Amino acid sequence: MTIRRTINLEKLKQVFLTLIIWLILNGGNSFAQIHIHLSQNSTFSNIELENKLLFQKKFNNSSALLDSVTFRSTNFLSSNGFFFPQIILDSLNLDSNSYINSAYFSINIGKPSVLKDVILQTNPSEEIFFLNQNFSEILGKQFLPSEFQSILDKILQNYDNSGFPFAKFVIKKIDFQQGNDFYEATVNLDFERGKSVLIDKIVIDGNEKTQDSFILKTIRIQAGDVYSQREIDKIQNRLLKLNFFESVKEPKLLFNSDAKSTLFLNVKEKSTNYFDGILGYVPKRDESPGYFTGFVEISLKNLFGTGRAVGFSWEKLDRFSQDLQFNYLEPWVFSLPIDLSFSVNQRTQDTTYIRRQIGGEINYIASDNFSAGLLYSWEETIPFEDTTKFTVYNSSFFTSGIKFTLDYRDDFVILKNGIWANLIGKYSQKEILGPEKFTENVTDKLVNQYKIEFDLIAGKEIYSRNLAYSAFGLRFLNSQDAEQSDFYKLGGTNSVRGYRENQFLGNLTMWTNLEYRFLLAKDSFAFLFLDYGYYFNKYLNQQNAENYKKYIYGYGVGISFQSNVGLMRFSFALGEKDEFSDGKIHFGLSNRF
Repeated sequence: MTIRRTINLEKLKQVFLTLIIWLILNGGNSFAQIHIHLSQNSTFSNIELENKLLFQKKFNNSSALLDSVTFRSTNFLSSNGFFFPQIILDSLNLDSNSYINSAYFSINIGKPSVLKDVILQTNPSEEIFFLNQNFSEILGKQFLPSEFQSILDKILQNYDNSGFPFAKFVIKKIDFQQGNDFYEATVNLDFERGKSVLIDKIVIDGNEKTQDSFILKTIRIQAGDVYSQREIDKIQNRLLKLNFFESVKEPKLLFNSDAKSTLFLNVKEKSTNYFDGILGYVPKRDESPGYFTGFVEISLKNLFGTGRAVGFSWEKLDRFSQDLQFNYLEPWVFSLPIDLSFSVNQRTQDTTYIRRQIGGEINYIASDNFSAGLLYSWEETIPFEDTTKFTVYNSSFFTSGIKFTLDYRDDFVILKNGIWANLIGKYSQKEILGPEKFTENVTDKLVNQYKIEFDLIAGKEIYSRNLAYSAFGLRFLNSQDAEQSDFYKLGGTNSVRGYRENQFLGNLTMWTNLEYRFLLAKDSFAFLFLDYGYYFNKYLNQQNAENYKKYIYGYGVGISFQSNVGLMRFSFALGEKDEFSDGKIHFGLSNRF
């Protein structure tokens, strides 16, 4: 049976009209208007105190009003260091119903109070020196309860993070002694440190794949450690940053009577292995036929539940260029917060050269949000043998460098709030080996190169489901000499959209991406984007070549959404002066398994 409820419009109108009439007759004069005259005061204004005395009730009794005004005024004034005000009701006016319509008060706020001394009774007694050090910073200053309470909280937090969660203060009494210009306050405190607590046992639930030992390394807490609330508060963020877990519940502690505790963790794992594929099409332009580009990545993360990772990627950049890469990550080397990574890369650039690279990185995780690393790599560049004119040298590189990373992101799939920044400095020594017919007149076959690479991304949730996203990238090369294979590339999916992949070359490249994102679901959003970039090639400038520098921009729309087969991405981009038919189309698929 279905029950339907209907609204009687006539009855609703009557109720609404009655409410309006009541507001007209009573709303303007419902509450007493309090007027304050302050004497001997240079600290507060009348209005400031009157704003604290806005009562949401009517008074018909002067004693009740005086008690309420006294209570609120005393609370406000004592919070500012004036504990002995004198409050006098001067006069009041009544309305036709004998309710107080307005009242006039005179308030003498009196002398301020200064904290003269804190007398401590402690258990154990050796804590008294440490405690007095904390209170010394407010002795002789105006006695403000909030400031005093913040000192107590600071001390208790220190004990809370040092294995004493049951430490407590008890204020026994506060004595005031009147002086010529102020009152001197002496606070009598009892302090009890309580028992030292150890984390005797850690229970982890929900990790069917990830090993307990790896989780314990990540949270940096082991059984037998001294209890620290600060470290426990970091557990959720540390585990979520691994990107191995869909959710991590707030840790729970069970304290035992024998000064031991059990820490309970509950996690929900998610698939960390994925396949990512992108198909792009660059349309016909002038006499050049259209062609497809593509990208495939296979990543196996958290191998055997140990945090290890293996990755393989293949990228078709244009008709004649492609890139192959293999990566391996070994976390927590020797059970230290050190990650070791290894990579192999081969790049075929047009019909001009092949570049091979073997490298690695040692990364030290200094804190939850900061890490530093050392880079190393060996590279070789090999021009194609059938080259009839000079393109690049046959050369080898040895590169070393250092990098710093800041990470304050709140989410790794869709950034809502936070920033991520990465700064890399590199030094390379390049040895020119050939081809012989192009190196006969080269006097210096050892070339030093210096590189700086900087990336920054930031996200902000403007309001519900509306996100702002921005990214900035900078690449700079300083070298005695440079050739095509040394330059940084600009244009395409990962820099300025609306252009061919790696369309521009420069020893200095910069770009910025701005996106407005509207969340459609948890892992889905539509977006508008505007990309802006700049490149400068001083070596082309020295040769008086055209287009050695240029500002470029691209813009477009896109959507990223979750489907039955994975996370799909679609975007359409236009570059400067492009017509609609010149737009670049990209399609992507990310499927976790």
